[in-house]
Amino acid sequence: MMETLKRVFVEDWKAKLFSIFFAFIIWLLISLDDWSVSERSLIIPVNFIDLPPNITVLSASTSTVEVFLKVPKRLEGELKKTGAELNLSISEFKTGQVVIPLRGTEISNIPKGVEIYKIKPSSIVLNLDRLVEKTVPVEPVFEDKVEKEKIDFDPKRVRVLCPSTLVPVLKNIPTEPLNLNSLKKNKKMSVPLISPDPRIILLEPKMIRISIEE
Repeated sequence: MMETLKRVFVEDWKAKLFSIFFAFIIWLLISLDDWSVSERSLIIPVNFIDLPPNITVLSASTSTVEVFLKVPKRLEGELKKTGAELNLSISEFKTGQVVIPLRGTEISNIPKGVEIYKIKPSSIVLNLDRLVEKTVPVEPVFEDKVEKEKIDFDPKRVRVLCPSTLVPVLKNIPTEPLNLNSLKKNKKMSVPLISPDPRIILLEPKMIRISIEE
């Protein structure tokens, strides 16, 4: 037993010590490479949250931002799997133009250990408007030419929430395009309404009943 231990630990000890030292150096280099940091950038979407019920975003200077990051190599794979986004609260703002500085704390889904050191642009310009309720005529839309006097629909007017600056130009709410042959075959149909602008919110009803007289 003692002879075996002697051969293992004593004989050719310099070569064994060198092997251990060489293995330690390789392990150290691998570890240092795993903790090395590289610079990356991501293009991420901007979400506007905490909107007051009577306020809407009329326009924004950008819908995405570029985020510059310092990423440890060990987190590069994890970063690719995350869906980072910037959530911008506008609860404290009123109508008009506002300039909002952007901060890294507003960015979600960034792995812990990744450093955000720059956001481009560094601020966003928003135009906020007040939402007002308006009753608007409905305009049936057909894929084919049709004599409008033969068409009946209900309701003929619907309520919408509209940015105040768009009220003067909002004349009607169109329907989804309807095939005349389908209407002739069914006599009566329900047709969805379509908002002419994503900033215009349709209130009830969101569909109309339409019929044709032969």
